[in-house]
Amino acid sequence: CTLRALITFGALGPLLSAAVAALLLVATLLSASAVARERDDRTLDLLLTTPLQPRDYLRGKLLGLARVMWPPTVALMLVALCIAVVGWTTPTPEGQPSPALAAGMLPGGAVALALGLPGLLATGIAIGLTWSVRSRQWTTAAAAGLVVTALATGGAAFIATLAGADIPALGPVLVGGVPLVVAQAASDPGGWLDLKNTNLDTLNQQLLIGGCLGAVAWFIAALAILRATSMSFTTTVRRLAGLD
Repeated sequence: CTLRALITFGALGPLLSAAVAALLLVATLLSASAVARERDDRTLDLLLTTPLQPRDYLRGKLLGLARVMWPPTVALMLVALCIAVVGWTTPTPEGQPSPALAAGMLPGGAVALALGLPGLLATGIAIGLTWSVRSRQWTTAAAAGLVVTALATGGAAFIATLAGADIPALGPVLVGGVPLVVAQAASDPGGWLDLKNTNLDTLNQQLLIGGCLGAVAWFIAALAILRATSMSFTTTVRRLAGLD
């Protein structure tokens, strides 16, 4: 009944997008304070006297943050997958243009959200950790991390939104790779995607492909950010500690 009410009022897509944005916000804030708080407590400088490698230290921070974030992340992924299952198994109502919208959302878009969400959050965590290492205070790290995360993910969402309706085939794939917007596009394909040159079933497949590609791309971005941070970790920590 709740799902049916959300579909009726067109709130399913915006609600899922808001949940993704909230998780990204929390992930960035938590990671931004992970290292900077140790600097405030004067415990980070001790790492310079230990054989612990920066990559191992950052990997430990990443795993710790992942353990905190996995319950709400998995919960949202399961919700999206349940919506996809409903969409694929519910008979097409009379007058419905395609079985793809039987649950009020293209199921390929729901699966794309579930696939891309972990990578998106990993990117937010990586950005937060980077600024946590570079900042003297955790408040500065939090502010900088939020701004950079908003620019990076918001820019990707903006580009995908523009491409979705204007570039056939590639546009829906780009939308599918951005969890922040894919739920809204999947619930309102007529307003977000190009329906003139394709049909809903094809759009459903394109969103699913975009979700698979986006999941890989977000994880690659997160790993690249963490690698760059680990390479400059010792120099940055020494500089902020006044040792250089």
